Amino acid sequence: MVLSDNDTKEFYEKFEWLRDILALMQTAFKEGDKQALISVESVTECNKTIAEITQIIYDDNEL
Repeated sequence: MVLSDNDTKEFYEKFEWLRDILALMQTAFKEGDKQALISVESVTECNKTIAEITQIIYDDNEL
């Protein structure tokens, strides 16, 4: 799948937003917020998945 420049920009903006949210959740968890709904491990897994998806799309766009 090859994305247009606009699609690619929108995609990366959404993933940047998601990474920011996950980082905030991870910080709350590390600081002992007992109401944090996501663990450090879950955030790490989400970030790895985002990186894998981003790399696949980047590789596809390089073709």
